[in-house]
Amino acid sequence: MLWRTVVLLILVAIAAWTDLRERKLYNWNTYTGMLIGLVIHLLPGSPLSVGDVLLGWLACGGLMLVAFTFLPMGGGDVKLMGMMGMGMGLEDGLMALLWSVTFAAILAAAHVIWQLGAWNLLRGGFRKATYIVGAQGPVPWTDEQQQVLNQKFRLGPAALLGVLVTRADLLWEL
Repeated sequence: MLWRTVVLLILVAIAAWTDLRERKLYNWNTYTGMLIGLVIHLLPGSPLSVGDVLLGWLACGGLMLVAFTFLPMGGGDVKLMGMMGMGMGLEDGLMALLWSVTFAAILAAAHVIWQLGAWNLLRGGFRKATYIVGAQGPVPWTDEQQQVLNQKFRLGPAALLGVLVTRADLLWEL
């Protein structure tokens, strides 16, 4: 199972690299990764059944497809999580997805704090709260705040962290 994890890590690392460098997750990487994930679990000695691998793909990709319809994210994120589900199966795939989303939220929050500054965020939040309590209506974001908040977060690096955390027990064998 270790070599299967290493193959998945290589594919997710490529996605993380292209996401950071070019803000793109390429189809050649994700579709190839899905195919490799299916094929390596068809080989003798696979700890996962084909059904578990397909359920992992369906669950991880399906959850991200729902998120894709409501959040400002790209279709590459859906395919990346589907690839992870196919490579890890249902249980580990969902665990990696949860870790990936958690890391993405942490990285996005850190990015917003870095761009706008903690003091400006606290001051703006307090200002909005006082307007809401005083029933004076919502306070619009400044142009700078709106620009930072409208940025799409990069799921590729967070996905790499998610796989590393989920499969940390196997990676200790290296």
